[in-house]
Amino acid sequence: MIVRPPGEEAKCFSLKRSQAFDQADADFVESFIKHLDELDAVTDTSLLDDLINPLLRRTVAQRVASPPSSPGRQPPMLRRTVAQRVASPASDLVSRILAQYEAWAEQTYEGRKISAAIGIDPGNATATGVQVLKVFAESFGAVLANGLESFLIAGANGDLVGYEPLSNAPGGLSLAAPLRFCRLAEWAAGQKVGVGLNRNGEILVFANQGIIFAKRRGSWRHFTHEALIKRIALHGSFEPDLCKAVYQTSLDVSFAKTGGGIALIRRTKANDLRTAAVVNDKDLRGATTLKGQCLKTIIGKPFQQLDRRLRQDIVAMDGATVLDYRGNVLAAGAIVKVDAGSDGGGRLLAARTLAKYGLGIKISTDGEIRGFKTDGSNVQEIFRFA
Repeated sequence: MIVRPPGEEAKCFSLKRSQAFDQADADFVESFIKHLDELDAVTDTSLLDDLINPLLRRTVAQRVASPPSSPGRQPPMLRRTVAQRVASPASDLVSRILAQYEAWAEQTYEGRKISAAIGIDPGNATATGVQVLKVFAESFGAVLANGLESFLIAGANGDLVGYEPLSNAPGGLSLAAPLRFCRLAEWAAGQKVGVGLNRNGEILVFANQGIIFAKRRGSWRHFTHEALIKRIALHGSFEPDLCKAVYQTSLDVSFAKTGGGIALIRRTKANDLRTAAVVNDKDLRGATTLKGQCLKTIIGKPFQQLDRRLRQDIVAMDGATVLDYRGNVLAAGAIVKVDAGSDGGGRLLAARTLAKYGLGIKISTDGEIRGFKTDGSNVQEIFRFA
């Protein structure tokens, strides 16, 4: 992506990453650059670090609090112009809630890390006189809703207008959002925005029924679901439903912080995988071992048809989950034979080895997700996110 600062026709910056940028990425960068240009009058550069984080919060808030533009085939420039002109007044409220959650992420309540969640409904103009930001300023405000069993609801004017208890069985299991926050993501439809804080100190922002941003490991992360699902498909090697399921489960394992690994084996590489004995026979589903028989008993469907909670548990096992091109589970918790003398951790080496037969995904315990494929004789990273 080429970025040219306002008024600097002769200067530009090149942004690069392993997966392609899409229009949502470009919109976010454009919005942030406009906010950054407002700091032009700041001459003391030592202050910039203190000013950047509030700018990022404002940019995140404006991106999620803008009503979706018309689904028609509008030119990208027109779509951006419409979105910017109809920015929701809720963006300021979202920005201030993000600031509060950033503060809570560094605090504890009676010795425990704080978790919280709130939904913002710009279409609700109910006046209760109870400002949610004033509630948050009190000590009890940190424990009213934790995002797992409940979340608060604020209206367009910032008043507290409701409390939403969550059922034990999470809804929204087909959405692009971490499993533990699927109900909040499901609620965040239309102009509604959901914001959650987990006990790992991570802030998650939901809009259009999916996770859009997350602040984790000290930085804001932007999620472009469709672009990443297409990367998983490897130009049509795997069915869309399977790729979507793999993406969702990668998010679930990432935010559960268990770590894991997934491999998708191309149809043309299945025999090569067996011949090379990369996966130990004892780890195969249906093997005569106790583990093999256990997997055979609980996994009776392709990966994309399994309950999402079961998929997360399978991938969280120590070792790799190996799927064929149809989504059939070949092995789980599999120890992968890697080349002697290879550098890197076990999950990374396993992902790179399995990428020779299709797609290898490594999910770190810190949440980072990396995907690899083989281009000729070289293994290359094709995406890195979360």
